[in-house]
Amino acid sequence: MNGPDVTAAKRLLPIIIVGQNVIQAANDVRAEADHETLTAIHRLTIAVHSINEGQTRILQQLQANQGP
Repeated sequence: MNGPDVTAAKRLLPIIIVGQNVIQAANDVRAEADHETLTAIHRLTIAVHSINEGQTRILQQLQANQGP
């Protein structure tokens, strides 16, 4: 590249850098939202698992009390 090509590239470089910064900022926001969503899902999964364990214990006790 020489002459006008170099000049055009020099003018485009700041625009490209700004565009990349905007894209990266959007990606950062998206990643943070994804992290919050996955954390909430994890907490819900733990709660559901705990409830399930409690229900399993109750069912086992009911079955034991029924006898043969």
